[in-house]
Amino acid sequence: RLLVWLTGMAAAHWAGLSSRATDFDPAHVTGGLLAAPGARWDAVWFIDIAHNGYPDVMHTAFFPLYPMLMASVHGVTRMPLEAAGLLISLGASLATATGLGVLLEPLFGRRIALLTVTIWAVGVDALIQSMLYAQPLIAAFAVWGSIAIRRAKPLLGAVCAIGAGLSHSTGLGLTVVVIA
Repeated sequence: RLLVWLTGMAAAHWAGLSSRATDFDPAHVTGGLLAAPGARWDAVWFIDIAHNGYPDVMHTAFFPLYPMLMASVHGVTRMPLEAAGLLISLGASLATATGLGVLLEPLFGRRIALLTVTIWAVGVDALIQSMLYAQPLIAAFAVWGSIAIRRAKPLLGAVCAIGAGLSHSTGLGLTVVVIA
């Protein structure tokens, strides 16, 4: 992931950004070369919500948990919102990787569990997991919610379902699994 991130920074530095880059960041909330690979597209909205809340109806397309966590980490540490979001994404990705191992090793053995965690860490989706997106949170909640259900811990399953539902509409699917 670090190699992918460094490559993105190098590309932004040498090739520059698209002439349309400001179309997706009109308020210039994702400045800086360090944030360039991860602070694009939906990240702009999350940063704006973390900073300003929900000022208009357009912002309501984005679920509240991720920007609330960003604002909380920023409030406690005073790190920039971009760094707070990356920290949350990294932590959630690590929680997902750990959860995949915990979930899969008893079912399929250590080899399959490690292979799955490796694919999670370096596969196609790894770039998204390293950005200011809610997907790492959804994945962590889904994996740990599945573990909770397998271990007959309905309260933990419910907490994970609520967390996933507050992160993205796709997280609402976990609610169906927990209720069933």
